[in-house]
Amino acid sequence: MSSSSPIIPLKKSATHFATDQSIESIVQEMFVESWSFNISYNNFFEQCQPLSYYVTFIEQNSLLIGITTIVGLYEGLPTFFNLVVPLCVWSSEKLFKSFKRQTQAAVEPTNLSHS
Repeated sequence: MSSSSPIIPLKKSATHFATDQSIESIVQEMFVESWSFNISYNNFFEQCQPLSYYVTFIEQNSLLIGITTIVGLYEGLPTFFNLVVPLCVWSSEKLFKSFKRQTQAAVEPTNLSHS
């Protein structure tokens, strides 16, 4: 570096780094002012032209999910049965009474008198 070239300081508005920020913190940010992401799968496939690719989804079942499922079933089944069982009993009783009336009407004895 020649001694004839002047040192020009950066404009404060051109950076997000503070003037009193340590060099170490700027290094930790890798001197990057801003990150920009441009994710384009089309560009990737045009450049790389892979013959095939695989997508893998990893689903992890944890103990917490298992416990909450069991508790949900434990709490939900009584509610279900409290609603469904009385309905079934009521429907069965109605059906039984209807069947009993039909049977009694069909079996009712007739008074046959021999004169």
